[in-house]
Amino acid sequence: MSGKSQMRKRGSALLATTVIVTMVLSFMLAGMALVTVKSTEATTAVTRLESKTVAEAGVEYAIYWVREVMKIWGTLGVFDNLDPDATDDIETGATQIVFAQPSSGQIPGDLKDSSGNLVGQYDIFLDVRDRTSSDHRTIVIRSRGYVPSKAAFLAGDKNASFVDVYTRLRISQRDARPGDYAYFINHWGWFYGSTITANGNVRANGKFSMRYDPTVNASPIYETADGSNLKDKINDGGVFAGLDIEGSCRGTAGREENQYDYEDPIVMPNLSDLTYYRERATASGGSLSVGGTEFTGNGVYGDQPGEKQNLYLEGTADDPIKIHGTVVVNGDLVIKGYISGQGTIIAGGNAYIAGDLRYVNPPTTPRPAGTSESEVESWLAVNLD
Repeated sequence: MSGKSQMRKRGSALLATTVIVTMVLSFMLAGMALVTVKSTEATTAVTRLESKTVAEAGVEYAIYWVREVMKIWGTLGVFDNLDPDATDDIETGATQIVFAQPSSGQIPGDLKDSSGNLVGQYDIFLDVRDRTSSDHRTIVIRSRGYVPSKAAFLAGDKNASFVDVYTRLRISQRDARPGDYAYFINHWGWFYGSTITANGNVRANGKFSMRYDPTVNASPIYETADGSNLKDKINDGGVFAGLDIEGSCRGTAGREENQYDYEDPIVMPNLSDLTYYRERATASGGSLSVGGTEFTGNGVYGDQPGEKQNLYLEGTADDPIKIHGTVVVNGDLVIKGYISGQGTIIAGGNAYIAGDLRYVNPPTTPRPAGTSESEVESWLAVNLD
């Protein structure tokens, strides 16, 4: 074989080897690029998942915040004031919950781990709807979660991310639960004296103290009641407190199982706006009369020409105060004497009990010692009048 032929073969082999090496290198580079893309996609997916988790934490905070606002103010109108523009929506112009607002601008909420390290941040926006309703509001919440922080995202950090999470709340106004108790006080409750007797449950939003053997005859609590038809018993009633219960009492509430401490506080009704209660009084056909004279005409006293704002009521055994359903007195109420019927009087001002209030037709038999649904229903069927 000639030298030229051998050189051609060597050259062909070298070229083939070079092509193969180039192809392998290309495949390696392509594989590395693919790994890099997949790694970036995985990192982005993890960051977005973390952002969603942060946003969901913001939603939970917003729900807590709305509940606290309702506890403090007790009226739906406060949400209208917080979001004064009824024409905006959740994306543009919605009210933002401000955690702090220094000169540098609004500060988002922080989500930290158990060691206090920042996990992410969130902005919360609210849009209030159904403003014409007297018994509820719908609140749309948008929470934007940032990872690792809002500042990092705004600065263009390629590893930063945000996710929006939405939810919808329906806030309803219900009748005042303090009326469910024979005795209720919004702070410290105390029964000091052996002559004190409460025929029904007692409650304080703070501590409840008892001394010198007062008597509390508990009444079972049910989820719903339609006349004498009771449904879904909650407990046997007793003494309820927002803090601890101190001392002891006689009666069924003296049993340990009938004392409920560290309960959630009951929201006091906000009577600065009587709209809800006036509508309830009118819708339920509430009435209030003495000696054949009905004072309200529509369940509300003080809203018609010729009606004064304040009302004095005194019933006798022959002409008792007769109440039916919910009744609203716009101003102050002074009441004493004999009474009949069932209902609630809501005063926009003060309510003065100027003397004893006595039912002309009290229950004919004592309440049963047992607390079963059938026993209580049988007693109510005879005495509910």
